[in-house]
Amino acid sequence: MSSGARGSDRTTELSAEDYELKQKVDKYVKWIIDGFTRLRQVAIRELSIIQDSANSLRFVQPHFESLIKCYLDMPESYQKNWLIDILSALALNNVVEGGRESLKNSLLGPEGEICSLGHYDIWKLAGQIVQEYAKRQSNLETDDSKKLVQQIVAFYMKVKENHLLIEHFDGDSTCVVSTCSYLMTVVRHLAQPDAMIGYDIVIKLLLTFEEYHHAFLYAVLLDNLEYMKQVLTSCDDSIRKEEFCYILGLQNITLTLDEDMFDVQEERRAMQSIINNSNLSKKFLGLANFRGVEDPISPENICKSNLLDLRNSAKRPLPRKNLARIFLETFVNASSGRDQFRKSVEKFTRGPLSFILNENDYRWLTSTKRIQFKASAVAGLGLIMLWDVDSYLDLTSEYLLSNDSNILAGALLGVGIVNSRVKKDRALPLLNQHYDSEDPLIRIASTMGWGIAYAGTQNEQICNKLIPVLDNVGERLDVAAFAAISLGLVFVGSCNKVVAEAIISALKNRNEFEKPIFKFLPLSLGLIFLGAEGRVEDVEADVSEIDDVQIREYCSLTLLSCAYAGTRDSFKIPELVKNFFPCLEKGGKHPELAVLGISMIQMVQLKTGDFLEVFLKHILPSQGVVKIRRSVPLAIGLICLSDPKDYAIEKLTSLSYDADEVVASASIISLGLVGARSCNARIADRLNELALYYYKSSVPLFCVRLAQGLLHLGKGLLTLTTYPYHELFLSRVGLGGMVIFLHACLNLLVTSRRYHFVIYFLVLAIQLRGTE
Repeated sequence: MSSGARGSDRTTELSAEDYELKQKVDKYVKWIIDGFTRLRQVAIRELSIIQDSANSLRFVQPHFESLIKCYLDMPESYQKNWLIDILSALALNNVVEGGRESLKNSLLGPEGEICSLGHYDIWKLAGQIVQEYAKRQSNLETDDSKKLVQQIVAFYMKVKENHLLIEHFDGDSTCVVSTCSYLMTVVRHLAQPDAMIGYDIVIKLLLTFEEYHHAFLYAVLLDNLEYMKQVLTSCDDSIRKEEFCYILGLQNITLTLDEDMFDVQEERRAMQSIINNSNLSKKFLGLANFRGVEDPISPENICKSNLLDLRNSAKRPLPRKNLARIFLETFVNASSGRDQFRKSVEKFTRGPLSFILNENDYRWLTSTKRIQFKASAVAGLGLIMLWDVDSYLDLTSEYLLSNDSNILAGALLGVGIVNSRVKKDRALPLLNQHYDSEDPLIRIASTMGWGIAYAGTQNEQICNKLIPVLDNVGERLDVAAFAAISLGLVFVGSCNKVVAEAIISALKNRNEFEKPIFKFLPLSLGLIFLGAEGRVEDVEADVSEIDDVQIREYCSLTLLSCAYAGTRDSFKIPELVKNFFPCLEKGGKHPELAVLGISMIQMVQLKTGDFLEVFLKHILPSQGVVKIRRSVPLAIGLICLSDPKDYAIEKLTSLSYDADEVVASASIISLGLVGARSCNARIADRLNELALYYYKSSVPLFCVRLAQGLLHLGKGLLTLTTYPYHELFLSRVGLGGMVIFLHACLNLLVTSRRYHFVIYFLVLAIQLRGTE
């Protein structure tokens, strides 16, 4: 009776297949315990096969203790080594919390066998190794788990001991590159110093297997000069090393070559010249000759000649008309060189730049005392002769000695512009001679010249000169603001604590937030941490101590936008989104920064048409808030920089007719940014139509002329870009210049009237077309 009941229970609990499997397991375990050599050998082999099935483990597990006891009593033999594998698998799948039975069994087993286990089993074993290691370290016990670590490396390759990683590569370059790509993805989320250890592993792996190209790209991505030097020293391919030097020049990275990198002196000089961008002007002129566009282009060729005279019929001030034409002519003929400029003056004898060769023709420049346009006019020479430093200094030598402060200021600013990205170190002494002038415009021009000429160089001399300006509370606000913005450019992305502390101190000591130029102070702090990501946390605590709520919030949003620019970090977006709707979010007082911030963080992803459309559909419904409406066109301009997408053109065109003059003007400028260097006929037609529509409005018409100049930038041979090398690396210098320009456009009415020369910050984003 009882026997039948037990059979009934067995039938209900187990299927026939499971019951048969259980009978086999019990039989094999009995053979192992009984100790007959031949039967034990067969039993261990069969049990090893059966345990591969997850369904069989529950039948083997009850015999765990008996098998352990049997193992300990067995003499050394290959049968004992096989049995330990079975015991390890059992321990991994039924281990108590904190227990390390599988580790103990694995340590007893033969070397090289654990990798026959599955991913999950090895993962659990690795966790037990960590627990055992911590325990032994605290008890000062010896660690004998190294052999298991080496086996797990062969399986996972996830430890910090890079020599173990190297040992397990078979020379397959694809495997090395893919592994390093994975490691870079993982390591970038680690905190220091673990992140640096991971980067060291990646670079050493790539150099060991002669993957110099990928190693150098990672070095530039990390902005690590030591890694760059290692690659240049290790690589023997001269053509590849020349390519690396061109990348350094594009990224505006300062690096001095030594004999270890190039042992031949002539070759080293040639490569250093490439890094210093010494021949950019010659390359542009050679490209212009090849394309047949050597002759200068007049404004009449860009826009209909009758449109140029509309202002006279509307009785608009002549100086503003000439200022608009200055920017149009200088951007169109940018980098044309000295000879082309002389042709321009001879051909357009009535042009606003003709006075440069005729000192008596100043009447149009002196027609107003309130707005000084001379500085922008003379500084335009620096853009026309961009990168040709020697010719500029020869042509403007008399203006650098002028008694007219406006002309002198323009010449000094031109020194900075012509030296942009060119590392000849001739701008510092020239600008230093006039920096102590009592005239604020000359001081601003010298400061701005330093910022443009030495952007990204972290020059300590400039730091020592400009920090006292920030410390002086009695200094003029605009002088201090331009000193801060130039420091931000010189130390862009460096996270320099000394400069950051000086800027924060100035923010605490100055309570002039209502003045538009004050916004350059928090922006300069953002530039210091441009692209720094998590390192910005070091300064956030100091910013939180600023008493003024408006200044504190403005700084926090600017820092967030700049620090994560180009990272596509979606976790930072919610912090910006809440500022879209100040009426709903009480803390959202600077929605214009939120819009620009999102475009900066996601600008590569939003560049895709679908993403841009989604972005605009979420932002444009909020256009009841005027600050959002004013920043949306600028965000589009940054996202589609030099990339005239149809969707962007249509949106900007519609916003160009907005009732708010600032919204319309910002949209017009963004049409120029989107179409920069493309000479896009569709945008050109839209701009001509806008010129007719706004012929009575000074600021929008000024923006039309600027946009037309950008559209035909360098006669179509130059471009604006923040990603100069195939969109792989963010150029902090290029983005820094763009961000300054966009922030200035948020206060377009002030910028176009008083600080119009900030437009020249765009020169930092100018690249020779074909290199982006």
